[in-house]
Amino acid sequence: MSDRLQEVLYPYCLLNQDVIHYHPNPAMGYIHPLMHCQCGARPRAIPVLAFQRNDHYQNDFLQPRRANRVLKIKMKTEAKINPTLIWDWNGTLLDDVDAAVAALSRMLAKHGLPPVTREFYRANFGFPVRPFYQQVGIDLDRVDWDEICTDFHAFIAAEPQGLHPTSLEALEAARAGGFNQCILSALREDLLQRDTARFGVAPFLTHIFGVDNLDGATKLSRGHDLVAALPTQTKLYFIGDTLHDAEVGTAIGAEVILVDCGHQTAERLRATGCPVVPTPLAAVQYIQTEG
Repeated sequence: MSDRLQEVLYPYCLLNQDVIHYHPNPAMGYIHPLMHCQCGARPRAIPVLAFQRNDHYQNDFLQPRRANRVLKIKMKTEAKINPTLIWDWNGTLLDDVDAAVAALSRMLAKHGLPPVTREFYRANFGFPVRPFYQQVGIDLDRVDWDEICTDFHAFIAAEPQGLHPTSLEALEAARAGGFNQCILSALREDLLQRDTARFGVAPFLTHIFGVDNLDGATKLSRGHDLVAALPTQTKLYFIGDTLHDAEVGTAIGAEVILVDCGHQTAERLRATGCPVVPTPLAAVQYIQTEG
């Protein structure tokens, strides 16, 4: 909320019992007290003592004591604050589940372990990723964690990836609906910046927040950083594809909508109690209809 000081001339005013009603547009001259002015404000009331009767005008009209008197009016104006839609990246806007399964299987083969299926991956993958890697057989007491992370990201970078078929349409729909849009991801931020530019997503976004590592641990602290960078009164929505997205979105005060086209199954996502929809576009449509 901000105050705006407006100076205007009021050559004539209308006397209505104990107050004078005036119009903020000097070209109008005078108006009836019940009318609205062109700027959308109702007529203001000021004490009769501020004016004197002029016998040259009809009985109900007054003019200021001094000719060309300037009245200063402090008008309240409220700036519109658009809602903010925070997107997850991997598995939500970026359709990279098959690429992740292939990269994980290559990494497992390097350590003499069998590959995983897409169904197993989506039924078990989660954040932080360390417990999942142990589940698939990697002995983290014997294998260097940084090596594991580096290998996985090298392998997935070699796999074909693309946006979900509805991602661009979803971003367009959100922009047309007046949403500010951001990305919050557990991907290292330099890689996130590279990929959002590569796939043509960056122009839709006001903020792109990733993490400073390849650990795949959490993005909660970066979520708080993102909220601190946004207008304080904006309504927050978070769209993601994992249980961790539901946790982070809830922690930062956002309304969470989950898509089941990503790294975890619909059954797992429904356990959060958050709405679950099939695609990014369906998530935007849900917000526009229900939000």
